[in-house]
Amino acid sequence: MAAVIEFGVRLAGRQKKLTTRFSDIADLVREASYWAGKEGLSLVTDHHVDKAYDEKVGRLNLIEGKFRR
Repeated sequence: MAAVIEFGVRLAGRQKKLTTRFSDIADLVREASYWAGKEGLSLVTDHHVDKAYDEKVGRLNLIEGKFRR
């Protein structure tokens, strides 16, 4: 849960605020659940949340790179 809250703080852009962009948080939680399931686990850990975040950033960077070309 703490990793999801940290993501919400990152989205808000402020240390003492939390985002209200719940759809972005829900997307992250769904993807973290996917990564946990892929490992055969029913419990989502901070590792899965971090993996979901890294994958999302990677996809965005890929799109930005293609756009620049």
